Amino acid sequence: MNTVFENIHQAVRDHAWHRKVMIGDPELSATQAHQVLAQWQQLSFWGQFNTWLARIVMHLACLIKMRHVKVYGLENLPADHRAIVVSNHFAPLENLAVRKALGNRRLFIVSELTNLAMAGALGWLMRHADTVPIAADTHYMGREFISQLKTRLQKALVLIYPEQALWLNYRKPRPGQRGAYYFAAQLNVPVISLFVTMDAHGQYAVHVLNTLTADPTLSARAASLKMLAADDLQRQAAFERIYHTKYDLHWHEDDVVA
Repeated sequence: MNTVFENIHQAVRDHAWHRKVMIGDPELSATQAHQVLAQWQQLSFWGQFNTWLARIVMHLACLIKMRHVKVYGLENLPADHRAIVVSNHFAPLENLAVRKALGNRRLFIVSELTNLAMAGALGWLMRHADTVPIAADTHYMGREFISQLKTRLQKALVLIYPEQALWLNYRKPRPGQRGAYYFAAQLNVPVISLFVTMDAHGQYAVHVLNTLTADPTLSARAASLKMLAADDLQRQAAFERIYHTKYDLHWHEDDVVA
């Protein structure tokens, strides 16, 4: 069996930027996926209690674990707190650093449905820590998902990872998918762009980049592609500025922090 490092290496060689590389990630049949989604949609008392508890856990974890995290570019945060947040994705809980940058406020996180099937404490957090799943279910994605996003944006910020899959300790920004920007254009909300870095000691820093807004003269699709291209470019520029390394799409061993 390949290691995560080898899986990342192969994915870079294949330019498969959104491929899953983690070992042991859950895989769901169509029936299992339907069951997990249906369970998430239930509004039981215990489900609400677990959500409340998970929210407290994440708040405290951010206070304790991220107390030394440095945040740069806070002046780039918009005054409107109704926004979609995008960031690179290289650790299971790097969203704690994202929370720190956003003032440790409530944060909804869009995550693949399979993550809700994880076991243990991480699985419990995935199911209850204000997670909004994306799924292959066309009915859910076509009719309910946007409604879920709209409702949650009235309450708090929503984090979406354009890179989709987690690549463990991979510090280089990957080309994104346009979904987050399309939803922002559809719902007429800004996109707060973050770039999270990690040093060899595992210390995070968060860089708040320029906020993106949809061009009102374009269709949602065209506006999303324009925002995606602009965000990819500013994330690449941030990588070069912070790591003093030229950005390219080739494999380099030091792109993965040991």
